[in-house]
Amino acid sequence: MNEQANEIMQTRVQREIQTRMVAKNLSVAALEKKAGLRMSAVRNILRGQSKRPSAEILQAIARTLECSLTDLLGENYAGLTQPHNSESAQASKSCPFEHPQLFVEASQVITDLLAEKKHNLKLNQVLELVEQVYLYSQHNDKNNKVDKKFASWVVDRLV
Repeated sequence: MNEQANEIMQTRVQREIQTRMVAKNLSVAALEKKAGLRMSAVRNILRGQSKRPSAEILQAIARTLECSLTDLLGENYAGLTQPHNSESAQASKSCPFEHPQLFVEASQVITDLLAEKKHNLKLNQVLELVEQVYLYSQHNDKNNKVDKKFASWVVDRLV
């Protein structure tokens, strides 16, 4: 994924965390404590010092803010957890299955990346990754080819 896409995603994460913290009347320190995170984990994200927070950190933040990872990252970037009744979850469930070959390619790319990085995930986690890569690629590539940079970025977020 290119640097501009990373910056857009980071800006969205920062904005979503900040907005949800204000809505819940939480300080940065309170969010970190309630989420069970080390001091400065959230602060570094909000300041832009943590360019690639781990999936575990983002999941802890989302859980504490009572939202989904999709809510924090946006529909095109999530895929590591099951969204909690969000509109984007409903959208992906109602999305027509129009490109079977793209799904096969997304499955193969994710499988190869997981094997290469020696990740051992549960089936539902792998299927969620495949779904996100499929949906992202379908939406962002006119030729319906898997965006391998995005797939790699999603898998790298597991580390």
